[in-house]
Amino acid sequence: MYEPKFTITPRLLGFISQIDQLKERINQAPIVPAYENKIKQEALVRMIHYGTRIEGNRLSEAEARRIIEGDKLVGFERDTQEILNYRRVVEFIDRLTTPPGAKPRLLTEFEVRIPFEVKWHKNRLIYSEEMIKKINQVTTDNLVDPSNSGGYRKDKVIVENLATGEVVFRPPSAVEVPFLIKQLLEYVNDETARQLHPVVRAAIAHYFLVAIHPFVEGNGRTARAFALVILFAEGYDMKGLFSLEEYFYQHLPEYYGALVRVSNNHADLALRDLSFWLEFYAQAMAAELSRLEMRIKEIAELVPKVENKKGEQVEINQRQMVLLSFFKYGDKLKMGQARLLLPEMSDDTILRELQDLQKKGLIVKKGRTKGAYYQLVLNE
Repeated sequence: MYEPKFTITPRLLGFISQIDQLKERINQAPIVPAYENKIKQEALVRMIHYGTRIEGNRLSEAEARRIIEGDKLVGFERDTQEILNYRRVVEFIDRLTTPPGAKPRLLTEFEVRIPFEVKWHKNRLIYSEEMIKKINQVTTDNLVDPSNSGGYRKDKVIVENLATGEVVFRPPSAVEVPFLIKQLLEYVNDETARQLHPVVRAAIAHYFLVAIHPFVEGNGRTARAFALVILFAEGYDMKGLFSLEEYFYQHLPEYYGALVRVSNNHADLALRDLSFWLEFYAQAMAAELSRLEMRIKEIAELVPKVENKKGEQVEINQRQMVLLSFFKYGDKLKMGQARLLLPEMSDDTILRELQDLQKKGLIVKKGRTKGAYYQLVLNE
C-alpha cells in the first residue's frame, strides 16, 4: 500500500481550520433556491471552463457556458468536445458520490450511465479502479482512439508545462501503472488513512495520479476529478457550489511549481515529501470557499429577508430578483423605478411580480394610487 510522506505543518493546519469553519458557515447559510441554483450553475461553468483551460482549451468562459447550455459553436470542434466531455464528468461525479436514497446535487439534462456497481460500506464510498478509468473514458471520449480512452498508456511519457514547454517530470514506466493504481486505491480505501482530513487525502490522490500519468490523455482532468470524488463523497461538496479549477488556472505557475517541487525532491515516488503540495491544495480550497462565502454574503445583502412570515425559504424568479436588487441602493421602490428596472415588461407583468413578492412576505405596499411605493418587510 502506498504510504505518502508529509508533515502536518502549522500552515497546513491553519488552512484546514479555515476550510472547516467556512464549510460550516456555507452549509448553514440560508439561500433562496433560485439563488442557490444560480451559484451552482456559475460554479459548474467555472469548473468546466477552467478545468479544460488548464489543459489548453481555447474557448472563452462565455463560449463554454453556451455549449453547456446546449448551443452549438461553429469550428473549434475539439475544444467543444472537451467542454462537453468534462460536463459529463462533473455529472458522473455527482451521481457517483450521491449516497443511496439521497438527491443529486446537480439538476441537469445530461445522463452518464455508470457501467459498474457503486459500492458503499458504512456510508463510505468504496473507491475503485473502474471509477478512475471511467472518469478518463468520459474525459477523452471522441478525442483519442477508443482503445486508449479509459485504458492505461503503453508507452513512456514526459509531462510538460503547457505554458513554458519545459519538462515538469518524468512519470514511471507504463508497466508500473496498474500496480501503482492498486497501491493508491488501497491507500484511499484504508480505514486508518480515512482518519486523515478529506482535503489532505484528495490532495494526495490528485498528486499521485498526476505523478504517474496513467493515461494517454486527460491525466490532469482525471486527477482533479478523482480528487473531487473524494471531497464530494466525504462531506466536502458544499452543495456543489464551489470549484477549485479557477484558482488553479489563475495560479498556473504556482500550480505547476508545487507539482514540480514535490516531484524533484526524490526520484522514488514513495519517498517524495508532499508537504508543500498539501499546503498549496489546502490554500486553494480555503481561497475558493472564502470567495464562495463572499458571494453568499452579496446575496444576503441583496435580499436581507429570505424567509416568509412562516419561516419558510422563499423561491423567487429572475424578474423578482431584479426588482429586489433595487433595495441594495434605496428603500422605497415606486412603479416608475420598477419600469426602469424591467423596461421590456408591461405594467401588468410588473404589478403581478410585485404582488407575488407581497404574498411571499418579502415586500409591503405603502400608500395608494400614484403615491404608492414598496418597501422590504425588514424596513417596516
